[in-house]
Amino acid sequence: ITTYPMWSKLFNDTLCRWTCAPVLLSIPIISIFLRNIGYIPAKSSSIVETLTKKEQNVGIILDGIAGMFQQSSKEEKAYLKKRLGIIKIALRSGAPIVPVYGFGHTDMYTVVVDPLGVLEKLSHMLGASLTPFFGRWMWFLGPPRRTPISVVRVWL
Repeated sequence: ITTYPMWSKLFNDTLCRWTCAPVLLSIPIISIFLRNIGYIPAKSSSIVETLTKKEQNVGIILDGIAGMFQQSSKEEKAYLKKRLGIIKIALRSGAPIVPVYGFGHTDMYTVVVDPLGVLEKLSHMLGASLTPFFGRWMWFLGPPRRTPISVVRVWL
């Protein structure tokens, strides 16, 4: 969890509010922190309201829970084929879409994925990710491995 929304104000007049799982905004202490630094729930109603009434930008990690379970050490994967709702929201609100992808994020952590898909199904039911992961030095929930990240913006 970072203060991405606050950083956007340093370089631009328009605040970029990032989305998070709605369940995170119902946990007492965490919700206060996330709301104070500018996060909004990843729900279409909140996104549309932010884009239209508040006239602010919205940052969304499109592959969400499904993308966390698409781990591969050999190739970069993103779960986007069924993510058309954001296109509808952008068309209705008149907001431009700026696609950005960060290559190398999958090398930062080793995510434990069970072969039966139980954790993925449970994560979808709860609305929050239950993905155990290992970071640098194979520490459980540890800091990320030092790896180069290349961020690419696609011009439309």
